[in-house]
Amino acid sequence: MLSLAEQLNIKLTVTNFEPYWKFNDSFQVELSGTELSEEQMGEFLGSIASKWDRFTDSFLASETLDGCTIFLKNFDVIEVFDEQT
Repeated sequence: MLSLAEQLNIKLTVTNFEPYWKFNDSFQVELSGTELSEEQMGEFLGSIASKWDRFTDSFLASETLDGCTIFLKNFDVIEVFDEQT
């Protein structure tokens, strides 16, 4: 994800990486970075998955979401929280 961000000139850093308590072999990764425009956020999300569900404060991509393909290997679900909203 960091290399995708770098290709789009988005600066991200990993601020937390730990096992996710709810599921085996799952991790919670927290990233922080510069504020993104709507266009940058769209490009970033589009480089990660083909389809996203939009919630109040997050975007969710899942292999179980109809029409969604996640482009990153070994990822089944990705949730991106937008602290700008």
